[in-house]
Amino acid sequence: MFNFDFDYDIINILLLWVMYYVGKRVSYSNSYWKYAIWVVIAFTFVEGARYGRGVDYMHYIDVYKHDLEKSQVLFSWYNNVLKTFGVPPEYAFGFYALPFITCGLFLLKEMKMYARFMFPFFLLCFIGFHEAFIRQAFSFSFYFLYITQLYNIIRSNGVVNPIEYFFLLLVAVASVSIHSIAVVAIIATTIIMLFVRRPIHWIFTIPLLLFGKFYLATHFDWSYINNLLIFLSNDDKLADYAGNADRWFSDDAMREAYTRNVLIEALETWGAVALLYLGYKVCVYLQNNDDLLINKKNTVNINVALFNVSVVGMLVLQTFYNLEIIRRVAYNWYLLWFVPFSLVIFYRKNKDVLFKLDKILAIGFFYWIWEYIRFLFVFTKERMFIWDM
Repeated sequence: MFNFDFDYDIINILLLWVMYYVGKRVSYSNSYWKYAIWVVIAFTFVEGARYGRGVDYMHYIDVYKHDLEKSQVLFSWYNNVLKTFGVPPEYAFGFYALPFITCGLFLLKEMKMYARFMFPFFLLCFIGFHEAFIRQAFSFSFYFLYITQLYNIIRSNGVVNPIEYFFLLLVAVASVSIHSIAVVAIIATTIIMLFVRRPIHWIFTIPLLLFGKFYLATHFDWSYINNLLIFLSNDDKLADYAGNADRWFSDDAMREAYTRNVLIEALETWGAVALLYLGYKVCVYLQNNDDLLINKKNTVNINVALFNVSVVGMLVLQTFYNLEIIRRVAYNWYLLWFVPFSLVIFYRKNKDVLFKLDKILAIGFFYWIWEYIRFLFVFTKERMFIWDM
């Protein structure tokens, strides 16, 4: 049901405006951090000041108080440092938000030309994830840095200082040390960025989406995943999944709560098809007009790379949408949809990229904005901040 909470909605709409305004200034300026710092301040304040929002919020209050995630060593260490400085548990969320938005801005800096769209769409894309999956989002901070560093190494054609490789390894270890499941995103992203240099063609991805979403989702042999988890079960978290494979990976594990009604299912499919098709067209245009890529097969376009990562994430997510653990794994890569989304909006008036019929298809993009509308106005539990405690 639709609701309106003055504090919650006004503050979040103002945050969206800050993202748009700063992104617009950044896209026309040579001084990136002079303006981007305001995004850091605004996002950290809004997300750090929330109270009780997100399914795991109160759980992570207990985690903070009682050090319940000792196996995730960097996360546990970070919390202990905060406690050493006397940070109350409710204020720790601001210290999770700070690295998340800061590292996200390092990634966005590589695409600053499109900042007036990428900044606000980054928010639309990630804010729900950031509130719902607290430790996983914190881990994602270093995943942003990993993508940025890997991109810089690839485009240098390997002519880099060894310290650059060390930093790449460091941020990968940091991400996994906060949330073990980040290892899947890191491996998948590395493979895609290294070996898939052209945008993945819609002629393959759209049929795969429809096949996975409407057939494979109900006809998959879960034993394959069970065996994979047993192989990986030297990790505490993955060992838990392997030990409870029947609970996590079976027809019984499919969550009816994630099942959408027919109308939403249709809108989602339209939106996904539109993104796969239009995102591909824009990425082909970019690659054909990118001076860095002319006669340089080893050079990667960051926009194309992130389009490909988001496409793989989308295909996995939509195929296993009702399965909790795979949904959470694939959600990481899928959330990079803000990149092709922003590119399509940026080039919407370019007749060399999008035709009139393409613009009709782009109406399906409303689905992606609908998710943020739900975040703002569809809730039953009171939306609180720390001053409401």
